[in-house]
Amino acid sequence: MCMSYALACIPPFLFGRGIIDRMLRRKPDFSLFTNILGLLASLIFSPFLWRFSLARLWPFIS
Repeated sequence: MCMSYALACIPPFLFGRGIIDRMLRRKPDFSLFTNILGLLASLIFSPFLWRFSLARLWPFIS
């Protein structure tokens, strides 16, 4: 369950921080396009990752 938690929480933190850095006029780690694409991908795929981990369909997440 820990790995699925990391897959659901780390991408929004990582890509959201880039957008916040851009708003605060600091140098972001990634481009704006990459940050938005990463946030969208995490929003789309996080429910599926949780479902796979709960159903034990994906053996790499315990």
